[in-house]
Amino acid sequence: MKLPANTMRHRAVLLTAAESGDPYGQPTRAWQQDGAPKWVSIEPLRLRDIFAADQNQATETHVVRMAWSPTPPTNRQRLQLVTSGRMFEISRVTDVDELHRVTELLVTERVDGT
Repeated sequence: MKLPANTMRHRAVLLTAAESGDPYGQPTRAWQQDGAPKWVSIEPLRLRDIFAADQNQATETHVVRMAWSPTPPTNRQRLQLVTSGRMFEISRVTDVDELHRVTELLVTERVDGT
């Protein structure tokens, strides 16, 4: 599968958690940008796609596709759209057709802003 360039119309950055402590010794987590922005396509999952993904615990809300990279994103990272600031938790990462061309992410949109 190769994505047409016109479908990748959103800029996004990957964020990685950095653990540290506050002045009182309590652990804190800050999200830091990991690498340059990437062009991605994003689309909401339809209800039937959600049920097909996992009938027991379907929480994914969107599918994101990006060009394959030798260092793919992980489910310990987040994805943030550059222009809108929308934040997504990464649930699953797939090398589409195992051809090293397209990476597909199943993500859940964060609405609490954290």
